[in-house]
Amino acid sequence: MKQTIAGLANLFGPDVLNAELQELVTGRKPGGARAGFTRTCRLVLMENTRPMSARDVCDQIRERDPVMLSRHRDPAASVTTVLNRLTEYGAARAVTLPNGRRAWQWVREEG
Repeated sequence: MKQTIAGLANLFGPDVLNAELQELVTGRKPGGARAGFTRTCRLVLMENTRPMSARDVCDQIRERDPVMLSRHRDPAASVTTVLNRLTEYGAARAVTLPNGRRAWQWVREEG
């Protein structure tokens, strides 16, 4: 039954499902697109060895998935929020660039 509902949602678009059905089919609550956004920000940082500004991360996301940023009214602010959260988690660190701007770098695991 779940596969049938998922197939129909793929055919007609996810908007045909109410919040309860979306959660049943996907296993997460609607609005879970943030997980994809956070994951993409994390991957951009992980794949770059140099510190990256929020604008740098936005540019990289635009290259990967132009639609992803179109869902955000202020993409740089959304990216900054995610980068600050990654810093709080200890996954990234904030640095100051020579021009005085803030940037973030992935914290590489030693080992």
